[in-house]
Parts: sequence; C-alpha cells; structure tokens
Amino acid sequence: MKRASRFLALALIVCLLGAFYLLDPFSLFSDSLPSAPLYEGEEITEPLPELSVRVVDVGHGDFILVQSQGKTMVIDTGEDSARKAVKATLSDLDIQRIDVMVLTHPHSDHIGNASYLLDHVAVDTVYMTGREHTTKLYRTLLDTLTEHTEVTVKEIKAGERFSFGGADCLFLGPLALDYEDINDTSAVMMLFYGNMRLLFTGDAEERAERDYVNYYGDELRADFLKIGHHANDSTTQVFAQRVQPNYAAVSMKPLEEYGDKERAKKSTIFQRLEEAYGTEVYRTDRDGDIVVRTDGLKLTVTTEK
Repeated sequence: MKRASRFLALALIVCLLGAFYLLDPFSLFSDSLPSAPLYEGEEITEPLPELSVRVVDVGHGDFILVQSQGKTMVIDTGEDSARKAVKATLSDLDIQRIDVMVLTHPHSDHIGNASYLLDHVAVDTVYMTGREHTTKLYRTLLDTLTEHTEVTVKEIKAGERFSFGGADCLFLGPLALDYEDINDTSAVMMLFYGNMRLLFTGDAEERAERDYVNYYGDELRADFLKIGHHANDSTTQVFAQRVQPNYAAVSMKPLEEYGDKERAKKSTIFQRLEEAYGTEVYRTDRDGDIVVRTDGLKLTVTTEK
C-alpha cells in the first residue's frame, strides 16, 4: 500500500505539472526565472580542485558524468542498449554513489539506464521535468522511483539552483512543458565553476533555443557546450552566436549511420561552430569518451578511445 501511494503521488505531481502548463506555459516558472547576471560569484585568481566532465561514448544518446571534490553527478543515462558502456564506466571510475542524477527529458536515449542505476548504485537525488511520456520505459522509471523511498525526487524548474562539489548549478529551463516536441522540454543547465561556465542542453532544438536566446541573451555565453540533440536541429546560428563556446562536445553514433539529411545538418553545425567561433568540436563517434577538466581558471579537453 505504501509503495502504491508513493507511485500515485509521483504520477499526480507529473499530471498536475502538465495541466498547469496547458493553462499557462510559464505559470510555474514566472516567479523563479533567473535574471541577469546569472552568476554573481567573485572572479577567482587561484585554481580550484579539479572538476571533470566525461561525455561517455554511448552512441546516439547521452550519458555524462560530472565529478568534483568527491561528488558525482550523472546527466542522463543513455539507451538501455548502451548498458555495457555505462557499467564499464562506473567500474573503471569506481563510482559507488551518485549524488545527483539529472534526467533532462523522458526519451529512451536519455533515461534508458536510469532504473538500472537506481537499482544498482546508491543515488541521493534525482531531478526530472514534469513532462510525461507514454512509454513503458518511462512508467517503469516512475515505478522504480516509487520503490526507492530513500531517493529524493525533485522537479526541475527554471531558476532553481543547487550546489555540487564546489560548483553552482542553475537550471535555465525548460521554459515550458507544452512544446509540441518533447525534446524542447529538455532541462537546460549552466554549471559555474570558478570563472568557467559549462552549458548542458539535453535535446533542446531550434524552437526552444529561440526562447532561450530571447530570454537570456548574452547570459548564455559559455566556455563549454554540450551540443543539443546529438547535433540534429539544434545549435542554430542565433543560439551559437550567444553561446560562442571555446569547446563543444556531442554524443552520437558513427556519422555514416545517419541519413544524408541528418549528416548534412550535423556537418553544418560543426562547421558553424568551428569557422565562426573557433570552437574545438569533439564527437564521441570519432573521439570516444570526451573528458573536460577545469580548475576554474582554465579548461582542457582530452579524449579516450
């Protein structure tokens, strides 16, 4: 009975969030949307302990590990077909606990291993949006969260901040949950560490990117960008112009496995970043795992195949 009650409570929260958005897409966030400047921390002159971001090669999907000062955060969990890579990464890095799990949106290539991780690794807090999905995988995730009463589940709201391993993490979105495309309801998060800004965009596409540009403008500027939606219908010219990252990473399957139209889109995005802004673009299909390291003063990128 207790398990059933918790499941019903979770389901009710999700349903209510969706209903509020249908009535007024910005109503839930109107009081919490951050205003410029997004970060008011003092500029540092001495290095901080290293913070690392690992974009794991899981093909067409996202599985990102952020580690800092003994803490571990997971941003999305890849397809369940990528479980071997997920397990190997956890084993290689000796990860026994996940302090924060961020699930940007409920598509399978982002929540595919969430239930597995909840069942096999100690997880403290899960952040997820209020956008529902009809898949069995999504319902299983809700059921798994119901079973794990020790896990704190929090709704992602634009403007919400949390501290992680010396970093300040700010959810810029989703700005709405009633976008026609679920991808546009992805959680978008800026991580501030010292003088560095790292932007994670889930699968946000052109429609959502326009809204982010209109609301945040130049505050989207970042040193590192996780390219949205595997470089498909994302990182538009107006969005890239605001972000202007020094480094960018994308998780994707081999380029030749995409159709002609998708390959052309990806090539355009990569070319735009490289030629217009001098961005160093890294791809998991070509480079393997992409590891970003920063001490708050500078940022470096290495790859591991």
